[in-house]
Amino acid sequence: ADAMGLGKTVMTIALILSNPGRVKSEDSNAESLYDNIFSTKRRNINNVEGGTLIVCPMALLGQWKDELETHSKSGSISIFVHYGGGRTDNVDLLLEYDVVLTTYGVLS
Repeated sequence: ADAMGLGKTVMTIALILSNPGRVKSEDSNAESLYDNIFSTKRRNINNVEGGTLIVCPMALLGQWKDELETHSKSGSISIFVHYGGGRTDNVDLLLEYDVVLTTYGVLS
């Protein structure tokens, strides 16, 4: 693992914020916000929607949420913490968020 303080979290957040486009429906007038390989793949797979899944140790869930909120404009990114009482089986709910945070334990 890389040493602390090298900006790994901030760089990851910058990547998330720089790729906001999603294909939401076939009848959309806009092709895509970005004409890149990822958008093309998404268009070809049943109009997949969703954001970024971040899997981290439980001790870092709060830090990830704080960092995402600190390094983005207020209201520009939606975050769902999928842990403990906040867990859901509703996939449609998860797809509404730009970032879903969870732990290794929840996925195992």
